[in-house]
Amino acid sequence: MGTRADHFVAQADSDLRHAQAMARSDQSGQALGTSMYLCQQSVEKAFKSVLLRLDERLGLEMGDCGISSLGHSLYPGLYELYMTNVSPIRLPRLPPKI
Repeated sequence: MGTRADHFVAQADSDLRHAQAMARSDQSGQALGTSMYLCQQSVEKAFKSVLLRLDERLGLEMGDCGISSLGHSLYPGLYELYMTNVSPIRLPRLPPKI
């Protein structure tokens, strides 16, 4: 399982680099929202990596089902945090036609 943990770490780092580059290059609401979403994905992948390494070290053999069930309790909180912070950032809208 160590290789799967390494894979999630690499993916988390990649998502974070993309998010940082996107936030720096384009500061529109859509780019910042996408950047925050990529950061959320990065946190989720880092969390899975930690769970996989813990599972390997402790010999719990949780497997994918155990890790997924733990994720179900974590992801709604991350999603709520994401939506709370993204909702104030709205795309500029054109004024209504008269």
